[in-house]
Amino acid sequence: AAKRSTVDGPYADQWEHGDQYLEAQEGAMVYGDLAPGTTQNYRTGCAHWLVFCLVREKPPFPWRESAMAMRWYEEELPSWAAPEYFVMGNKASTIKTKWMAVRHECLGRGIADPLKHRPRLWRAYNALRRLDGPLERRYPANVAMLRWLWRRLGGGTEWDKAVVAVAMLL
Repeated sequence: AAKRSTVDGPYADQWEHGDQYLEAQEGAMVYGDLAPGTTQNYRTGCAHWLVFCLVREKPPFPWRESAMAMRWYEEELPSWAAPEYFVMGNKASTIKTKWMAVRHECLGRGIADPLKHRPRLWRAYNALRRLDGPLERRYPANVAMLRWLWRRLGGGTEWDKAVVAVAMLL
């Protein structure tokens, strides 16, 4: 037979599962400072870091905050950036986001900030950013341009006209 709660009302769940409920709320407090999209990006970035460490058989987080442990961490993050950039083809800004994901996870676990006071790490990031080259600017098509295109497609197919019509609505 199912056990009936001794407390009824809106707080019955908290009463029955007190410790788990409080731990979940604590997690929401510690990690709830980011927008949902950022949280999802950070979760993915941290998962990539965990897989990288698992493959290399290295601990994903410093086991203690000694100078040697943090120095090892400073060496591993650029080691992770190299395959991300040169093999996976990620841009420097994507790698920085992944580093920020690891930073956010460390801070959430009460571990020191792995990116703070790490000039070699930021020099590696700047080198990757320089390799990216200049930003390629995109110029949006305004309504006047789309109307001109519509007039020019007088003999175009219905599909062409539909694409331009949808673009005009966006």
